[in-house]
Amino acid sequence: MRRTDAVVVIGGAGTDLDSLVADAGIARRAARRAWPRWQGRLVIEVTPGQRELAAAVGADPAAYDGVVAVTSTRDGSTRRDDPIRVFVNHEELVTMSPAEARLVLTHEAVHVALRSPVTALPMWWEEGFAEYIAVGAATPKVAAKVDATQREALTGWLRSRVRERSVPTAAELAGPRAEAAYAAAWLLVDTMTRESRGSGRAGALPDLRRFHTLLTMGVPEGVAFRAALGVSRGEVLSRWHRRLVRLGL
Repeated sequence: MRRTDAVVVIGGAGTDLDSLVADAGIARRAARRAWPRWQGRLVIEVTPGQRELAAAVGADPAAYDGVVAVTSTRDGSTRRDDPIRVFVNHEELVTMSPAEARLVLTHEAVHVALRSPVTALPMWWEEGFAEYIAVGAATPKVAAKVDATQREALTGWLRSRVRERSVPTAAELAGPRAEAAYAAAWLLVDTMTRESRGSGRAGALPDLRRFHTLLTMGVPEGVAFRAALGVSRGEVLSRWHRRLVRLGL
């Protein structure tokens, strides 16, 4: 185990705890820039492989095939006061470059900051916002690589859904076409920032935070879009759809 005032990393033999502590610190800072009210520690538990990762969160190992990390309570419960941490699959982590690993940890740190596992918010928003922050915090080289991967994934998405304007569903984000669904969710949040009244990424964040807060209060999506961004849900989805078409076809 290694710990600082801001992060705790738990791992067994073969885990580079010092590197993970440093990367976790970078991820936590990016998550706090996105959600400044979060003051807690980022706790990361490294499991040897897929089976151990699934056992830690009380899930079927088949659901975590190829998964690098997941944010969850210790047993997968959704009790609102349960501690939340990031569980990492060491076998998958070591196949990634340090910059790619930091992107994954930043994505998961956003989930910790927002307490995603114990909220009942739309999954397209939870995953899209976490990906948007992680890509924005990545190095230009990694961000460009992720963007290229997302564009490729979006092509497949469009071939099956070019006429639809529905947001990515929870089943799609967890299914065999998850890569495309994540890319679409990321692009939807990016489209929201373009409709924001703020300027640039930093200027758009207050509107995105307001949107999230409204959802946690139980405000319907349509009302939250109008209140946070000043435009209707339909307008945002129409512009998102046009971007999907331009990017993918």
